[in-house]
Amino acid sequence: MSMLDPYEVERLERSRKRATRLLTLVMGLATLFCGALFVYIISPPARTYTLGPVSQFPLGQTVQVSVKQLVASETIASRPEVSDDPLLVTRLSADQWRVFLAWDSLSGCIVIYEQSNQTYRDQCSDRVYDEQGFLISENRRLRLGQLPVTVVDEQVQIRDELLPDPRQE
Repeated sequence: MSMLDPYEVERLERSRKRATRLLTLVMGLATLFCGALFVYIISPPARTYTLGPVSQFPLGQTVQVSVKQLVASETIASRPEVSDDPLLVTRLSADQWRVFLAWDSLSGCIVIYEQSNQTYRDQCSDRVYDEQGFLISENRRLRLGQLPVTVVDEQVQIRDELLPDPRQE
């Protein structure tokens, strides 16, 4: 039976403690990373975009603004690959707003607002939508994508999600 050198025993003990500390640190960091990833998956960040101050949108007028590409617009199959999404923002009253994605869901062309007859028109296909965003020029159940609007601290904000079609409720 051979005896271990006391210095060798001490060196092995220090090495074991160092390995234990390193393993504990790596496991702690992995736990923090997985926890942060879990929280992000369970509650993704709010997809809210500020369009501008209330004063930028005159009462009874429709204003076109652009925002970075929305997740909501990905549902439009014929939408061209661009980095911005056009929106048509209408201030109906002091506390009532309407915001539509300005994409025609069939042609993928931008829809413009015609103040004279209060309709939205796709210039590529000549489709016409009424004030509520419902298609009126054809016998189809189509609607422009409508987004929820809120006003916070005099700033107009939208959420990146489509409102359900009221005809289907």
